[in-house]
Amino acid sequence: SMPLLTIWVRLKKDKEFRDYVDFFRNKGEWESRIDRWLRQDLEEIVNLCRQNEIKLVIQNYPYPFVLANKALRDAASRHSIPFVDNRSVFDVLVAQHGRERYFVDDNHCTIEGHKVMAQNVYKVLISEGIIFE
Repeated sequence: SMPLLTIWVRLKKDKEFRDYVDFFRNKGEWESRIDRWLRQDLEEIVNLCRQNEIKLVIQNYPYPFVLANKALRDAASRHSIPFVDNRSVFDVLVAQHGRERYFVDDNHCTIEGHKVMAQNVYKVLISEGIIFE
């Protein structure tokens, strides 16, 4: 096996590792930057859709990505865009049936999880009159 010092020297040269270390040292600053970036992108997406007369529906993540989910909800609310709240639905389902039924790893959906997301979007598309049954 490799000596610990050799591992540490290699890690210190790895950009991805250094970025992770910096993220955890300066978490608040990183989160602020990511939040600003996400909110600016959402504004651009909304404006682009409006300019091109594209109907937009915003959905949040089923996983607790707090900053991203708040930015998505805020954008939908600010622009009166239909919103699919996957997070709330998954909270209930995970409490009832367990995480492994809906998530493969930390945050990616299983086939069943994707099916739930599709049903959530479908319900909003119907209720908003974007599509008809």
